[in-house]
Amino acid sequence: MRRIYVALLLALIFPAVGWCAHERVPAGKMFRGEMLDIRAPNSEGWSLVESSPDGWSFARDGKGSNESYVANVLAFSLTETKSSEEFLELIKRGIEKDTSPDRFTIIGVTFEYSDARGYPCVKYQATTEDKKAKTSFFSRKPLKLQIYSLYCRHPKRSTLGFAIVFSHRGSELDPNLEQQGEDFVSGVQVPPDTAAPLSDEKKDDT
Repeated sequence: MRRIYVALLLALIFPAVGWCAHERVPAGKMFRGEMLDIRAPNSEGWSLVESSPDGWSFARDGKGSNESYVANVLAFSLTETKSSEEFLELIKRGIEKDTSPDRFTIIGVTFEYSDARGYPCVKYQATTEDKKAKTSFFSRKPLKLQIYSLYCRHPKRSTLGFAIVFSHRGSELDPNLEQQGEDFVSGVQVPPDTAAPLSDEKKDDT
């Protein structure tokens, strides 16, 4: 029953959309939902490649060979935590568990707790080498992967989390990745009528 309950919550978080996969979206187009508003990346050339109860994905090609950008909004279930430190550690463990050392070599990574939105979030940034990046149906080669993301607990559903992830993969690093990531993250928000004060993550007294 819990799996069914979680599945229903995940289905509620994203706006309904009638767009077909890989259909181009106008720069900055807003998709409004009951629990999350999602703004498409605010630049040209993006396509909506997935819209499902588990998440939304936008993608576009870069100018270089084997260069690509992906902007994701993902939903996932969360256990309860009692402090900002515990929440940060929960998100950190989850990300590290999903980062295979056989595939990724970490070049740089940071985790930072934030309650700037009024609910618990963790900003995660990483630069890695993807040693097995798929460049064609039969071919793989090492490429650099940059990630700018924000992982949050939904203020209306304490057992529901969402991640806003902007990434770039290519032979060279994109020096403007953080700026682009910040812009995409800022365009994904909980609608004002569903936002609530910080509850299950207790702020430090210091």
